[in-house]
Amino acid sequence: MKKSKILVADDEKANIGLYKYNLGEQGYEIDTAENGKEAVSKAIKGLPDAILLDVMMPVMDGISACRLIKGNKLTKDTPIIIVSAKNSVKDIISGLKAGADEYLTKPFQIEELLLRVKSMIKLKKTHDELRRVNRDLEEEVRDKTEQLLEAARFEIIGRMASGLGHDLNNLLTSIFGYNNLAADNRDLAQIHDFMNKQRKALDLCQNFVNNLLNFSKVQRMKFRVFDPKEAVMTTIGILSGRLKNKFIKYKVDAEKALIYSDEGHFNQICLNFITNAIDAMDDDGRLTIRIRPDGDYTNVSFIDTGSGIKDADKEKIFDYLYTTKDYAKSTGIGLYTTKKIIEKLNGKIELKSKEGKGTTFTISLPKGDNKHS
Repeated sequence: MKKSKILVADDEKANIGLYKYNLGEQGYEIDTAENGKEAVSKAIKGLPDAILLDVMMPVMDGISACRLIKGNKLTKDTPIIIVSAKNSVKDIISGLKAGADEYLTKPFQIEELLLRVKSMIKLKKTHDELRRVNRDLEEEVRDKTEQLLEAARFEIIGRMASGLGHDLNNLLTSIFGYNNLAADNRDLAQIHDFMNKQRKALDLCQNFVNNLLNFSKVQRMKFRVFDPKEAVMTTIGILSGRLKNKFIKYKVDAEKALIYSDEGHFNQICLNFITNAIDAMDDDGRLTIRIRPDGDYTNVSFIDTGSGIKDADKEKIFDYLYTTKDYAKSTGIGLYTTKKIIEKLNGKIELKSKEGKGTTFTISLPKGDNKHS
């Protein structure tokens, strides 16, 4: 079993000998310092489990040493017992204000010293265990968050695939129709026209499939500078069939602006907001996507003329598993996941909505500039 280490700082050799003998008898490993400056150096290098500091020492006194030790991130949680012949209330308060955990006045009983040291060692072990548990919990939360993001990504891919299936079926129907028309026609000009229309439909099919594959790639975040308008137009292209089916008019109002972010995750964010906007609107709705530079950020707003969000739902709209839709149509993790992604991208999100009037989601992501090139 590893011995607990105690650092003793005192300029009197007789006191050092007393500490070493009595604490050593209890199984502690003892390190010593003859002044406050040496105590600070040894504390930071050796990371003891507890420190005994005399007040009156050369070079640097114990109170000053205590402040420096408690002010260092490596030793801020190390228990310190100040030992001093100064026993006025003012002296004790001064020591405790410097960060000492205990103040022991001379002369003292060895039993009292041993009990206080034992208490401080126990306190240190408790702090260390709490930090370990906290690190484990943080790691578990990170793992769970990554799993959630991955699950949400596949949910969105599934929604994409479902929507694209309808569009691809329409395109394939038209391709077969043009093929039959070409086969039954002997006019070379018309055959050529039918073949061109087939080719355009096939190109559109390939574009849909490639976009789906790009979205479905498992990738870690790769930050780079890109034009958000291009990414938005890619997503609009994927959802064009759904927009047309509901006769929704859309407009991309973009000023010149760049973003420093992960483009794949930005596409995922766009897809979720545009899909939600489509779901929120009846036929003949309007969707506006506005891109504006704003200081150190670039803002991208998704503005719909849909049903809006009730005031009671606004505070909970980003909560895990919360949804205003039928649970058969939504898992309640879309907006929660989107917010988490935006935060991982060092961005912000703002919601403005009025019931019956529409909703605006604005995301702010770090702008791209020369320092990122």
